Amino acid sequence: MKRGMGPVIGAVLLVMLTMVIGTMVFLWAKNTIKTSEEEALKERLCESANFVIGDFCYEDVIIENIETGDSELKRHIKFSGRNEAAEPELDGFMMFIDYDGRTVSISSLMYSEIEGFKSKRITTDFIEDTSGIKQIKVVPKIKKDRNIFICEKQGIEVMWEDVKEC
Repeated sequence: MKRGMGPVIGAVLLVMLTMVIGTMVFLWAKNTIKTSEEEALKERLCESANFVIGDFCYEDVIIENIETGDSELKRHIKFSGRNEAAEPELDGFMMFIDYDGRTVSISSLMYSEIEGFKSKRITTDFIEDTSGIKQIKVVPKIKKDRNIFICEKQGIEVMWEDVKEC
């Protein structure tokens, strides 16, 4: 004679299965709502960003290589930025360099944060190869509390041939 699972054990397993499924649905919904709220906050902050970027130029610098003693030509890209609003806080910029379809990002433009109603001249690190650059795009980074949002839709694009020597 075969015996099945006892009714108490069956009920316990059913309750446990229900709790696991309920927890999974709750966590999924919570994550979805949080992502939607963050996207809405990003859109609102990015749309309220009021900044001006312009005066793009490049600067050639001759640097001595410490190891070889040879001189090397290096190039910076410079531009001016102005924060036209007190809020949101402009936490700096990112630059995307388009090499004829291949995009390289410079995520950290040092000291590119701009306080409200102030201007700043911003310089990139050295860029090794500028021969194949087609265009550059500069996008703002907005800071809210501890979050930083990259506002790609608000970026400024400049064709490389329009960038002159400083």
